[in-house]
Amino acid sequence: MAALRCASLMEAMATTFSVGITCSCGSTKFDRPENPRPSDVITCQRCGKKTRWDQLVKKAGEQAVKQVKDAMKDVFRRAGFQ
Repeated sequence: MAALRCASLMEAMATTFSVGITCSCGSTKFDRPENPRPSDVITCQRCGKKTRWDQLVKKAGEQAVKQVKDAMKDVFRRAGFQ
């Protein structure tokens, strides 16, 4: 039974995640320098809202962590762990 649970966990963990950054206007397209530095300003192509590159990267990291946590909870739940 333990081997079955382990195999199920490994299969369930073979998930690909994608983090998309969306502006408050709904756009996913931004103008940015080719090799942005943390302090560089990026601009939404649709509404013109500006934000710094480091803030955008931080937001993407937070989204990625949340996706992984949610997926791991689901993996363990499906494998029979409470």
